[in-house]
This record gives sequence, C-alpha cells and structure tokens, in this order.
Amino acid sequence: MHEPENHSSEPQALKINHYLGFDFGEKRIGVASGQSGTNSASPICAVRNINGRPEWDKIAALVEEWKPDALVVGLPLDADGQSQRMTQLAKSFSKHLRRRYQLPVHLCDERYSSNEASRIIAENRHHHQRRRATREDSDTIAAALILEQWLNDPTREN
Repeated sequence: MHEPENHSSEPQALKINHYLGFDFGEKRIGVASGQSGTNSASPICAVRNINGRPEWDKIAALVEEWKPDALVVGLPLDADGQSQRMTQLAKSFSKHLRRRYQLPVHLCDERYSSNEASRIIAENRHHHQRRRATREDSDTIAAALILEQWLNDPTREN
C-alpha cells in the first residue's frame, strides 16, 4: 500500500546525538559530555585508573546518567602520527567500552589536547580564576577538547 507523502511546511527536527568523550590516562581518565546540536562539549569529571583497572562502576554510572548515543576515546599518537605504548592502552580501553556498554566507540587523534588543556587552564588562571587547577581539571578539559575535535571533524562517522 502506498504511504501518503508528507507535504507539511514545518521543518523536520534534526536528531541531536549525545556523546561521552574520554581522555585515557594511566592514572586518570578525563570524561566530557557533548552533543551534535552545537558540536560542543563540556568537562564532567575524571575517574581513577588504578593498575590498569578503570573505575568501571563510575563509568557505568556516567553512561547511565548521560545516555550517550556513542563514545569517543582520544587516541594518543606521537607528534609524527605514529603509535606509542599509550596508543595500545587507549585502544584496549575503547574495546572494553564497546563490549561493556554495547555502544559505538570512535577513536579521535588527541595529539596536543593536553597542551591545549594546559593553555586553557593558564588562561583561566590569568583571568582571575580563584582556585588552583588540578590534574583532574586538565584531564577533563582534554576530554572535552577531544570530543569537540571529533564532533567538528567533517569526515567523522556518526
């Protein structure tokens, strides 16, 4: 049977996807949330990574709370784009995320995200930020930068 065509003059709403971004580290994992409507991200928190064991219960709580459509993990590469030891650890973390939460997991080149996070923290300090920045601040800002980079990549896959 033929379906009637929709001739409504009202625009169809665009689907906005929500994401969690991760800046994987051996001691801490920065986490940020973002969405495709604005292609922006905000720092959330850092979870501990003790002896190669992330705080999976805290990550599970974040996935439950934010209900992301997909996850984005920063992929640490050398300045020349080559893999390093941390590259393999971040890939392993992304595989665990995919298995645990049954969500798409995307990798994003994270070169220079930590440097940019440090620059942002220094700029905030210069503009009279009252409290001293912590390592967790750097990790969460880096996660937001990684997620925004991925969201704004015109070649990204959804």
